[in-house]
Amino acid sequence: MRQWVALAVVACRSAAVPDVDVADPLARAHTSPANLSVTAVSPGETYNLRIVGLPNSTYHLFRGKNNVAMTTCPPFQGLDDCPKVTNNPPGTGAPVYLGSVSTDATGHAGLATKILPAQTPLNSVVYFAAQADNDHDGITKPDDHTNVVTRNVVDSTTYDAAAPDAHNILVILADDLGVDRLEHFGAVFHSNDDGDTDSGLDTLATEGMIFESAWALPVCGPTRSTLLTGRLPRRTGWGWNGALSSSDGPFVSELDEGFVTLGELVHFSPWVDYSTAYFGKWQMSSPESFTEAPPAGPRLGANVQGFDWFEGPVNVVDQWFDDTDPPVNDLTYFNFGMYEDNDVTQYSEVSEYATSRQTQDAIDWIAVQTAPWLAVVSYNAPHDPAHVPPVTLFDTNGWVPAQFPTPPGDLRDAFRAAVQAMNREIDRLLLGINFADTVVIFTSDNGTPRWAAVSGSDPAAGEANLGRLKSSIYDGGIHVPLVVAGPIVDASLQGLHTTEWAHVADVFPTIATIAGVEVNELPSNLQGHAVPLGTVIDGHDLTNILNGTAGGNDRTFLYSEWFDDPGAPYDNAGVLEYPDGKRVLWHDTQPNYKLIVEECTGTRELYALDVNGDWDEDNNLAATDTGIANALAAEMTTIVAELEYDASGESWPASPVHTGCP
Repeated sequence: MRQWVALAVVACRSAAVPDVDVADPLARAHTSPANLSVTAVSPGETYNLRIVGLPNSTYHLFRGKNNVAMTTCPPFQGLDDCPKVTNNPPGTGAPVYLGSVSTDATGHAGLATKILPAQTPLNSVVYFAAQADNDHDGITKPDDHTNVVTRNVVDSTTYDAAAPDAHNILVILADDLGVDRLEHFGAVFHSNDDGDTDSGLDTLATEGMIFESAWALPVCGPTRSTLLTGRLPRRTGWGWNGALSSSDGPFVSELDEGFVTLGELVHFSPWVDYSTAYFGKWQMSSPESFTEAPPAGPRLGANVQGFDWFEGPVNVVDQWFDDTDPPVNDLTYFNFGMYEDNDVTQYSEVSEYATSRQTQDAIDWIAVQTAPWLAVVSYNAPHDPAHVPPVTLFDTNGWVPAQFPTPPGDLRDAFRAAVQAMNREIDRLLLGINFADTVVIFTSDNGTPRWAAVSGSDPAAGEANLGRLKSSIYDGGIHVPLVVAGPIVDASLQGLHTTEWAHVADVFPTIATIAGVEVNELPSNLQGHAVPLGTVIDGHDLTNILNGTAGGNDRTFLYSEWFDDPGAPYDNAGVLEYPDGKRVLWHDTQPNYKLIVEECTGTRELYALDVNGDWDEDNNLAATDTGIANALAAEMTTIVAELEYDASGESWPASPVHTGCP
């Protein structure tokens, strides 16, 4: 049985899951209709096509003159019913057969390079489609002819301008590092009274641009899911360190494999063949993903989210994720569990300093790459436990630390040492990076934890503001460092700070532009869930800011939120309910104010920027500046209404039933 597959702008839902081995973690990642991507096209020029679809499958590629021809010949009932015409230019009849491509075990196919006939008229439209040649019972005729990719024919100058340079991409993610602990940001926002040294960030700051107004989510999991997908937590269900998911039960700590991640994103590029890797803390999977039989497992972490290579812990260093083989020693930054060498069948006990090991793993992988690559280096540091690094990696400043310090005083020094050690290891990582061909993005997943705070919300100033750091929606919880360096930063802007708004969600569309991927042509869900529209990306492309294009930032607001672990997010009638939470909005209609709204009660907090450009979070203006508060509340209502939860094709209720309220 040969049938057409859904390609291009929208991914359709298959009637049943294709006949693949769900025990195979790589096969499980792509059990849905395939996606076809095509470069720009120009008369007489070569162009590329790429398929991402079912593993170990053959796809036949066609080019045609119009949508009718592409959807009636060959008919959906089978390839054999239409001749494979190979020499017809567009406009002369049946679709032209371009040949076939085969996918590998991950569902990816290499680039197919073709030439558009020189006589093809400029400004005409060329149609492309593909057809599966394997028997897969789950593939059905797509609805509304959504299998066709279209390209406008452009002149060679426009074509050349559309082709991205084949840049490498390195994303570095710190864990629990707020702007108050970095000199490059502390000089702008806070005092820096314990002498952190930015080291590796000095290199990035020299080569790149520093974003002073970058937001994340208030805890690790929501930020990581947002960074990986470009989508805010209400779309993914990751409101805290876990996710809502009706496909896997009411509550799981698993990023739905249906979302397109950074690893999958660059594999959609029709311009460049990327290799991808993920090093360090993953967190987007449950322990059950690695240790239990399907359907709870095995998902096997980054390997099913588009990353060809994965080495690192499932989560924090002092947690173990293999009940069948417990660790021999206590778990610390010097003795921790991880998956090594892309082998997710064995959780290994490793006796090395975690930050150094994660750096070395990335260095070793990058050194052997012969093609453009994307690597995410996700450090566990400086997240707790507060274990002091090797003394060669930080300045003791006369401090004689215990390796495992005791609270409260030594914890801040241990945090400082972990930050400095990480930055020095980043410096070592960057020694092998050529900034002429590698884009480097550094950020963090949330603000500094309260036990490590030294400024802004300093415990010495009293207990009132301790709840306004990590895990909170206040500035200390969501204001994070963001530095972008490399060839996409105009030379005149290197080393400069910008106050343009940015968000961790912006990493995704920025990388899409670097890789030459059209985000509006991504499938909305790789798992074939009933999501009728294409992927909605909440992030904004930063490249125009980085290259100095006038009016480059089209972001009109910054938004962050948390919603609590729901436990059971469905009521007895099966209705998805909102848990407790808070959300915050900074909008350009009121650029000097931000509004915080409590999910359950609707209680508002309104704060203004002070003369130094910092948020005065000690003075709630909601009761006095009601007009501003009402205006921002209306904007927030509009934004929230558009954030559909679609991990399984569902939406948040229009009138949610709040849970967890006092």
